[in-house]
Amino acid sequence: MIQGLPASTPVIASGGIFTPSDAQSRLKAGARLVQVWTGFIYEGPAIAGKICKQLG
Repeated sequence: MIQGLPASTPVIASGGIFTPSDAQSRLKAGARLVQVWTGFIYEGPAIAGKICKQLG
């Protein structure tokens, strides 16, 4: 968890998330959710499935 924040505070990672590795690093850093809007624009809606499948 991120130091100084209560465990109940949701952290959302945003920006620069294009690969499962990008998402995993944000989750390991304490994010509970990742936002892939930029990746969605450049790669299309299949990016969500690609990331979720590999994070499995």
